[in-house]
Amino acid sequence: MNPLEKLRKQKQEILDKKSEYERKITELSNMVTSLNHSIYNECGKLGHEYVTEIESGMYGETYHVCKKCGVYKWIFI
Repeated sequence: MNPLEKLRKQKQEILDKKSEYERKITELSNMVTSLNHSIYNECGKLGHEYVTEIESGMYGETYHVCKKCGVYKWIFI
């Protein structure tokens, strides 16, 4: 195998690894999203405990956040 072929093979191996890692990252992101939904749903069964918060600044947004699960419920004024 000549040096050019070795380099092309090495490049392809790296691209294959990159694709595998990207697939794993996507899979993990989907798992986190699913867990977030489960947390939200379980907390909802018990009843969310929303606390009102206002961002600082002249045009700060008002929103509610659940003390138990951390879900945001935005209110635009």
